[in-house]
Amino acid sequence: MTTNAVSQPKGPENVTNDEEWLQRRTDPAKTALLLIDFQNDFCADGGWYDKIGYPVGAAQAAARRTSSLLSEVRETGMLIVFVRCVYDRQYLPRVMIESYEHKGLPLDYCLEGTWGGDFYEVVPEPGDLVLSKHRYSAFIHTDLQVILGAREIENLVFAGVATNVCVDSTVRDGYMLDYRVTVLEDCCGTYDQGLHEATLETVRRAFGVVARSDDFLRALGVHTAHA
Repeated sequence: MTTNAVSQPKGPENVTNDEEWLQRRTDPAKTALLLIDFQNDFCADGGWYDKIGYPVGAAQAAARRTSSLLSEVRETGMLIVFVRCVYDRQYLPRVMIESYEHKGLPLDYCLEGTWGGDFYEVVPEPGDLVLSKHRYSAFIHTDLQVILGAREIENLVFAGVATNVCVDSTVRDGYMLDYRVTVLEDCCGTYDQGLHEATLETVRRAFGVVARSDDFLRALGVHTAHA
C-alpha cells in the first residue's frame, strides 16, 4: 500500500496523494526551501507578538522542528533562503502604516539591528542566503525571483510564520509565478490554530501541496539515494 505523503483536501478534489507526487516537487537541484520570518519578534517570549498578546507557542514549535531538519536538507545541496522582515518605518508602504494606526497597533517590530529582528532558533550557515523584505510577501520589491531564476528553481518548499500572513502571501505569489508550492504544516505556525488550519486548507484546494516534514525528508532521501 502506498503511504500518503500529502494531506488530503476536505472536498471533491481528486488529488494524487502519494510519495511520487511529493518527490516530483523536492528534487534538491530544482527546489528552494524558504524559511519565512523566524524572528524573535514573532516567535520569542518577550517579542512583539508576545507583547501584544498573541500566543507564540506554535511559532516556537515550528521553529524547533525546522531547525532539526536543516542539517539533513543542507546535505542534499538544496538552496535554503532565510527570509526576514525589516520593518523600519522608512521602508513601509503608506497603507500598512495607516492600517496599523487605525487598529491602534504599535509598528515597532522587526527593526534593523534589533534583537526582535534577529532569527529565532534557525541560524543561517555559509551557503545559505538571507533575504530582507519590507512587505508580507517575499517576492515584492526583492530579488527573490531573480535569485530563483538564476538557479533554475522550479519548486518552493515553505516553513515559517505566520502561516496566515507572510507564509500565505509568499505561497500565493510563488504559485502565480509558476512555481510548484509545498507547505510543511508542522514547520509553520501562527497565533491562532484556526487560521493556521484554514490557510493550509486553502493551499490544498488552490495553490499547492501540504505535507509533514517527515514526508518531505523521506522524499529528499529518494533523490539522494539515486544521485
